[in-house]
Amino acid sequence: MKKNDRWIAKNFGDLVDLYGGRYVAVANRQVVAVGGKADAVQRRARTVPGGGAATVLRVPDAREIGREFDSLRLFRFS
Repeated sequence: MKKNDRWIAKNFGDLVDLYGGRYVAVANRQVVAVGGKADAVQRRARTVPGGGAATVLRVPDAREIGREFDSLRLFRFS
């Protein structure tokens, strides 16, 4: 797993709180660009030193996570 990916996993809750529903680019273990479209975020990340190797992802918002990981539904399948 890459350093940026580990950082994303470790800070995923904060990313959801701050950037839920948007795309983020993470380079050098920090958010370097945020926006509504992946390609625009990738272009902005390239302008930041070291941002060319950024990881771009769409951060789900809290409502999406709630639907996907509904505790009652998970209980039924366990």
